[in-house]
Amino acid sequence: MNPTFLLSLGEFGQKAAARLPLESLPMLLVRHLPAHPEVPAVAALFEESSQALKSLLRKSASRQAQEESSLARLDLIVLADVAELGTGQLVETAQQLSALLLRDFAVIFPPSLPPEQRAVGLVVVLATPAFDGSPACRATLATLRALQQWHLGSPPSPILNRIYVLPAQTETMPLSREDRERAVAHF
Repeated sequence: MNPTFLLSLGEFGQKAAARLPLESLPMLLVRHLPAHPEVPAVAALFEESSQALKSLLRKSASRQAQEESSLARLDLIVLADVAELGTGQLVETAQQLSALLLRDFAVIFPPSLPPEQRAVGLVVVLATPAFDGSPACRATLATLRALQQWHLGSPPSPILNRIYVLPAQTETMPLSREDRERAVAHF
């Protein structure tokens, strides 16, 4: 298993992360930010996370040396509910992760590598309202476009790999918040 840094945002992200079987995921580092946190709290979280990631990557390198594996990867995952966050918080979180990698880990994960050679990637998993044309739907689409524009607009370290959405309504039925939390944990 690759070392993984999972950042949950807001109540939804925290509840989804709490469903993970953490004891069976030894290479997983989990951190949480509330919806709309204070700036000093965000800075402190990313500083502490940098130190914890260094430790996790050393542990991973040691394990890879024992297994004679040469592929070093880092997976970054953000879990959130779009309805809890503003567009700015999601984009700012991606920006902070990107800046952290450039500042502290550029030697390990050079940002200049082409996408197919990068050994770090960000997957964003978002619970969303139904895609039904409502104001909440339009706000969600604007948030997704803003995240895409951030990625295309040359972040410090290009890390965005995928955005997965879990809408509140499928083709056949509505999904409860608990259903979406469970789906994220299974993902």
